Amino acid sequence: MKRNVIGLIFIVMIFLGCKTAHQRESIMRIDNLLEKIDLLDEVLSSQEVETYRLLYDTIKLYNAFFLNIPEDVILDESSLEIVYQYGTVEKTFKKLHSHHLSVYAQELSLSKHQLNNLREDISNGILTEDETDKYLAVEDSILKETEFKINSKMEYARSNYSKYQKYQPKVLTLIDDYELTN
Repeated sequence: MKRNVIGLIFIVMIFLGCKTAHQRESIMRIDNLLEKIDLLDEVLSSQEVETYRLLYDTIKLYNAFFLNIPEDVILDESSLEIVYQYGTVEKTFKKLHSHHLSVYAQELSLSKHQLNNLREDISNGILTEDETDKYLAVEDSILKETEFKINSKMEYARSNYSKYQKYQPKVLTLIDDYELTN
């Protein structure tokens, strides 16, 4: 609550400092983009993402088991399919956590920084209306692309979570069967 009040006071001060309607409108557009960044940051730090991180840790353990099966053990075709599908799930969550999330977080941080700099330049009257519109259009476009990438990766992760739920019991059965016979 306190943070919202301080933010509101800051916005009012900026509005009062703006000389033209275009500047005020541009500041409002920046605020909307900053709100979108905050929402996307929440997605990247959500419980769902943490669940996928824990899931990946679990999958790594079971995949390590299959990597250490002696070469003389022959798995039938259906067992190999289970191991393969489980491996694709691992790859999805590995890339999500080792690459994609940090890249998207950096993109959001950079956009936030750029938008805050743009707000300051607008407030100080440094940019023309055309320059302001151009910069806002570029930042909006970049943010839309980042949002699309985040949403796409999250949807892909959800589909692989379903795959995990399908194959996890089968993997556990395979491991139990192997341990019983060896």
